[in-house]
Amino acid sequence: MRLKTTVILILIAAGLSFLNLVNAWQRQVELEKSAYAGLLMPIPLKEVQGFTIDYGDGQNPVVCQRMEKRWQLTSPINDLADRYAVEEVLALVSYGRARPASNLTEAESGFSKDSATLTVYSPDLAAKVIFGKQVPEENSIYVRTEKQPGEIFLLDMDMAAFLKRLPEEFRAMDLFPGKPDKVQTIILGGGSEVKTGGQIELERTAGGWRLRAPGSWQADGEKVENLLQRYSQLRAKQVLAEDLEQKEDFGFKRENSVVLTVITAKDESETIILAPPLAPGGNGAAIVIGRNVIFEVADGLRRAIATASVDSYRQKRLEPLADVEGFGEIQVEVSGTLLRLLRSETLWYGETPRKFPVDLEVLNQLVLEIENLTAISYINDQPETLAAYGLQNPWIRLRIIDLDGKECINLAIGQKAGQNGYYASLAGRSEIFTLSEDFSRLLARPWYVYHARQIAYFTDLKQPFALSIWHQGKDPQGPPSVRYKRLQGHAWQMDLPETLPVDPMALYRGPLSDKGLGDLRAARFVGTAAEGLAKFGLDPPRLRVVVEYALFKEDLSKKTVCDLEIGDPMDNFYYARSRTFADDLIFEVDKALVEMLQADYAEREPAN
Repeated sequence: MRLKTTVILILIAAGLSFLNLVNAWQRQVELEKSAYAGLLMPIPLKEVQGFTIDYGDGQNPVVCQRMEKRWQLTSPINDLADRYAVEEVLALVSYGRARPASNLTEAESGFSKDSATLTVYSPDLAAKVIFGKQVPEENSIYVRTEKQPGEIFLLDMDMAAFLKRLPEEFRAMDLFPGKPDKVQTIILGGGSEVKTGGQIELERTAGGWRLRAPGSWQADGEKVENLLQRYSQLRAKQVLAEDLEQKEDFGFKRENSVVLTVITAKDESETIILAPPLAPGGNGAAIVIGRNVIFEVADGLRRAIATASVDSYRQKRLEPLADVEGFGEIQVEVSGTLLRLLRSETLWYGETPRKFPVDLEVLNQLVLEIENLTAISYINDQPETLAAYGLQNPWIRLRIIDLDGKECINLAIGQKAGQNGYYASLAGRSEIFTLSEDFSRLLARPWYVYHARQIAYFTDLKQPFALSIWHQGKDPQGPPSVRYKRLQGHAWQMDLPETLPVDPMALYRGPLSDKGLGDLRAARFVGTAAEGLAKFGLDPPRLRVVVEYALFKEDLSKKTVCDLEIGDPMDNFYYARSRTFADDLIFEVDKALVEMLQADYAEREPAN
């Protein structure tokens, strides 16, 4: 009875095996008649589970198997497979179509018992290609398949590029097999813990990267992404050892090695340990957990991690205006002196210390600096007192009020922090940080820096009536040194110090043009008359210029539209003040304007 049962079981097993063979044969036939027809290896790429390359010259074959997430090299070494090498092989599976060769024998085509072969297999299929000799002039190689042993084909050599690789070149030398955008957590430890007081943990959130340890802060996303990019591009230069027991020989010690761990959303992790170079300026070493190998690598990534601190990964950009849709008032108080700038629809004007029109270019520069406000470093997250940083009674306080009258920024700047800028704090945030000296000095500028720079403007060249100029040494309250006067139409003449005709176009292209007095703008405001006019060479001035304007064509009543005094030179500018526009402010005008005003525009008879 027992024998009968055993026989029955054997027959059933044999029948099943035969059935599987028939099914596999039928499937192979179906594939060869389908879209895979014409391919040297008619196996669906997604079903490929592995391949073997036999070089046929006595070398150990290359054997690769598809694992759950990656390809594993099992011969001639056991390690991760190089994804680029695997892709070269799979390209032949996906696109490998050959063309029939002319009538040649196997010997003439380079086939022998030592020919290289590629075998690709899936759970129920297998395909084998045998390689003959190359045909360089056609960039091709002779091939034949196990299914069609009597036929010889020509295959583009690009499809067989993997044959040029040595067996050891199928080992993965890219030390980060994943994708940076899939990483959710980064942990930095090892030697960097000495500097940071603990390992650094970073986490990707919906709001960007955040520090998770040793504290919870917004992280500098750009810096974190740069770290991931460097890791993803880390490639070993060579294998130093196949045995981790030799790790101390390559510098792997607790006090100077760093550890980088990345974790994906699916809790898959990759950890790499990096050791410093054994000699200054050399390459370092790396161990990837799970791979029993010591690699030689460039030292840049280890150095970046080892020199990092928690502060270096914290977000330095403060973004105080990130949630502000618009604001209506800016207050800057410097050592008790208040500047108030108010918005009136699309225009801005100064309210304190006095009313004045605002230069929008200068104002926009200030707003841009505030929008990009960046801390140099964080000093103290929970200070016991503000007085130690000069923030109890700050040197500068910046307030911005939104359009609804709500204070949206209250920034205090205190005492100097050595060579590291100035201590500062933002209302609503507990930490003390430092800001650059440039930004602090930008806020500390005097109020007149924001003053509109338009000094004079002529809208109609028919209306200038007279141009009077007092040269140095001439009493600026007496008769001018030179006066040009308009006659009828566009005719002009000089009537002081003598009467001479004048080329009107020379005046209109020169001092009365928009590059001259017609659109006169201060290069910048530099001081006030209260500081003393003599300081700027304006007591008395080197040059005084007055432009008088005819108000009506039929009535030559006059109005002084420009009364400009020129003082001492400073580089390519001259100090100046306008007696018809904010006469207590000192500003700079371009040197070219002064040269234009000193020119002679009279038409004189040529000398004999």
